[in-house]
Amino acid sequence: MRLKVPVTEDFYYLRQVTLPEFGKEGQKKLKNSRVAVVGLGGLGAIAAMYLARSGVGELLVIDNDRVELLNVHRQILYDPEDVGLYKVDIAIDKLAKMNPLIKVEGIREKLTMDNVEDVLENVDVIVDGLDNMEGRYAINRYSVKHSVPFIFTGAIGLEGNIAIFHPPDTPCFECVFGGLGDEDLPATCDRGILTPTPAVFGVIEALETIKLLTGVGNTLKGKLLYIDLKYLTFDLITLHRPPSCPICRPE
Repeated sequence: MRLKVPVTEDFYYLRQVTLPEFGKEGQKKLKNSRVAVVGLGGLGAIAAMYLARSGVGELLVIDNDRVELLNVHRQILYDPEDVGLYKVDIAIDKLAKMNPLIKVEGIREKLTMDNVEDVLENVDVIVDGLDNMEGRYAINRYSVKHSVPFIFTGAIGLEGNIAIFHPPDTPCFECVFGGLGDEDLPATCDRGILTPTPAVFGVIEALETIKLLTGVGNTLKGKLLYIDLKYLTFDLITLHRPPSCPICRPE
């Protein structure tokens, strides 16, 4: 028999607010924030779950795909019984059950240059869970225009990288990854991916989001972290803006 336990902030977040560097003030900042997770695959599903449980006050999840059985081994927000259903619909339901103290909204659309202004309106941080460049370029244009932090992540096989772009303080995404198409990206159907790989990077995305919102510690702003999970090596690279960038530093 399941017990119906009343969910209150005092107890739900107790172990989190006990952190002296976080505390009640950090929890309040999370509660007053609005975060968008774009793409609910292996990365976005993990990031969304941790952000929901951490207490981000308004969580916006965006995806237009349905669950496939080959997703389930690594996209742990979903179960085999969810196959054929829209990811965003499942996410809204499950995330709200994980933490009834927050507001979860969903948009069942593909993010593009045409709808990015409406979809991402008034968000404080944008978390990338995408596997295509069109959506990432749309996020970058919004990030540059509105000075909203964009947490980029890519993971495949046993490796991945993560960076935070926040112009004008940092280079923009296209300073580093401009001019690429989807055909330039490695595909999981060819390379493969282990279950824990996206989890590692999705958790880091959530952690960096929390740090950005609360001011706890140092973040990856202006840096790219590459992790090779096969050999467990970590490389931190400082990113530099080129002399001219058509997006964030037009001539």
